[in-house]
Amino acid sequence: MKEQAELDTIGERLRYAREQADLSQAELRHRLANSGVEVSRARLWNYENRPQTIPKPQLLIAIGKVTGFSPGWLYCGTGLQISNDALDQLLLELSQAKSQDDLALDLDLLAQIRRLPPKFKRALKQFIDAME
Repeated sequence: MKEQAELDTIGERLRYAREQADLSQAELRHRLANSGVEVSRARLWNYENRPQTIPKPQLLIAIGKVTGFSPGWLYCGTGLQISNDALDQLLLELSQAKSQDDLALDLDLLAQIRRLPPKFKRALKQFIDAME
């Protein structure tokens, strides 16, 4: 089993989740297709092997459901590895971003916020609430 430190990229975490679920890439693609999510063999290979290729949140959610891993962990590498429905919903909402740049920014901010201590999270929430 790989150590957490060895899972630095989304691709490494995707491969790890797939292998822990005892699935080949073909089997994962088949299960994703059965759940209504199509992904080509080449694209799935790219996600696992090319760090600059980042899957959309809908695909991370689908892979999370198939493998039992949290889409947030697959993306960020932090937090719980197991699936969390609230995080799944948040990622789905983030997927409605207007552009890939907006989505990348939202996901980056989410990852940074998740690493904050609770008192800073509360302060940030108060700040955001005051802006609305």
